[in-house]
Amino acid sequence: MLHKANITAATNVLSLNRVGFEIGGKPLVEECTFDVPTGSFLGLLGPNGAGKSSLLRLLYREKKPSSGSISAFGAPLESWSRRAFAAKVGTVLQEKAQLAGLTIEQVVALGLFPLNCPKSDERKRVQDALELVELWDRREENAGYLSGGEQQRLFFAQVLALDPDIYLLDEPNNHLDIYFQIRLLDHIKAKGKTVIASFHDINLAARYCDNAVLMHEAKMVATGSLATVLSPERLERVYRVNARFADSAIAINAPVV
Repeated sequence: MLHKANITAATNVLSLNRVGFEIGGKPLVEECTFDVPTGSFLGLLGPNGAGKSSLLRLLYREKKPSSGSISAFGAPLESWSRRAFAAKVGTVLQEKAQLAGLTIEQVVALGLFPLNCPKSDERKRVQDALELVELWDRREENAGYLSGGEQQRLFFAQVLALDPDIYLLDEPNNHLDIYFQIRLLDHIKAKGKTVIASFHDINLAARYCDNAVLMHEAKMVATGSLATVLSPERLERVYRVNARFADSAIAINAPVV
């Protein structure tokens, strides 16, 4: 297995080559090929069922590709040891989790297991992250009683405490009010780390993404800048709206029936 000591710097932190994934003969991801440069913020765009979450599951290794290959830091994704991979790649997912019996502070500390850091460093990481999501004063509360938005903030705190080389965010604005959407994504963007995030909200994606991959019906339709990817023709075909993307915002005229 590959360990941290064997890694050398790579221009592209992730590379996908003709990646496909299917369940029961149904394709969820087809023929995806693109590179993610180190330090870039890449948006995965597309309507519900386009394949964005399925593609992210392949990247954080919950699922294995049915075809094609993925490399991370210049090495095959499957060659990484579990601990080394978890230290370098952090995720925030859409799904709620069962956290009953754990305190808010314990949930964040559990995310630091791959680092094996000293207790003093662990304490500082946990405190800094919980202060950022405004949960530090509640750190001894049972995490199982958090609302959906509070739990999302807690999972942001977990990945921020880890501060991995790659942030994988599946609908990061899910359950969050506008204040925390902007506060947390601004903070992650300022770190300069590599981020891959799926978005439904095109205007929010425009605030953060350097480039985007547009997906539709499991296929990669286009990749490049948002202005390039979100042409009027693609907005009509993929999102089914008569719209125009300009000046980092989308103007919608009407749905296309």
